[in-house]
Amino acid sequence: MSKLTLQINNLEALERLIGGDTHVEMDIRQSVVEAFTKKHLKALATTQSLNTLLVALKTEINNELIKTVKQGYSSTIMLTNEAKSAIGAEIDEIINTQLHAYILEVMGNKKIKERLSELIERQANYINTELSSSVIEKRLNAMVDAKIKEKLGLK
Repeated sequence: MSKLTLQINNLEALERLIGGDTHVEMDIRQSVVEAFTKKHLKALATTQSLNTLLVALKTEINNELIKTVKQGYSSTIMLTNEAKSAIGAEIDEIINTQLHAYILEVMGNKKIKERLSELIERQANYINTELSSSVIEKRLNAMVDAKIKEKLGLK
């Protein structure tokens, strides 16, 4: 089959050639794309260059992120300590950012501030009334008296 090359430098002539036929228009568009690809992109996307890039990428990943640990006849593929540290640092950053945003959101809520204030005040009152030195002294004295009575057989 022979190849036909047609060059049209006038839009009006092209429109007359197509004549409203969408199939012809699609064929022309496909041909334009193929010609552009062959001319400008072929050198960038050859199979060999992609394979070379893939091998280099796999090698770099294996060297930097993965280690093989042999145990007897079996071996286990694991992340390197550096990769684990990097992943851990990224996770910590995400958690800290999310937690910080949540705390700011919660603390911005006045109802929660009021509730926290009430809880703190209630706990302070409990400490003052139930854990004061006089209350503790009474409880200790009662416990000591009970032990003494028990030891003396007065109970």
